[in-house]
Amino acid sequence: MSASLKLLRIDVPDEDRYNYVDVPTHFDIVKDRISVGRATTSDIVLDSKSVPMSVSRTHLLVVKTKAKGTKHNQFTLEVCGRNEDHVKLNGERVEGSGPVVLSSGDVINLCEYVYEFQQRAPKRGRPKSEIAEKRNKPRQKVTRAIKEFKWKVGQEVEVLALEIGFRGGWFPAVVLSAGAKKMQVEYTQFIKDDQQGEPLREWVPYTYMCSVWLL
Repeated sequence: MSASLKLLRIDVPDEDRYNYVDVPTHFDIVKDRISVGRATTSDIVLDSKSVPMSVSRTHLLVVKTKAKGTKHNQFTLEVCGRNEDHVKLNGERVEGSGPVVLSSGDVINLCEYVYEFQQRAPKRGRPKSEIAEKRNKPRQKVTRAIKEFKWKVGQEVEVLALEIGFRGGWFPAVVLSAGAKKMQVEYTQFIKDDQQGEPLREWVPYTYMCSVWLL
């Protein structure tokens, strides 16, 4: 079985979200042990911007072992040091220093970061009839950006620019559509370079966006 950690959200105000553009949003667990903390040697490097130093150098570990009596892997969560106050599993404080077995779908709160543990079973073949039935069904996309950050098509947002000459600036735009990791926006102040005067549209990572600030 393979496993990963997926970033669900970062519990900070919209005006502070620009500090978190480099946060890992998805991490595949390929080693027998991964570390999470602010140390640069950690497998997942996180640092708390809202409460400095609240993320320890090595805050927690995710360890892969063999489940007893099976050939399958299991993963456990281990809180390092005295960090229990800053780690929750499915909303509950992790008590004690011993490892806790993780299940797919478990939600891990580490300070302001909220990750979901995902574990996938090995792929197995399916009957052709089932595959054909699935292909014939209309696909419904519920994207992370719309679902978790509650942005809607047509909503006004601000986008962080990284281009030379504009880097660090926030520019107004309108949400047009969404993908799995990016959203399509239309800028209200920029036009295309084709001299036709049409508004500029592009796909941007949802971490580069925030709601329009209240003035």
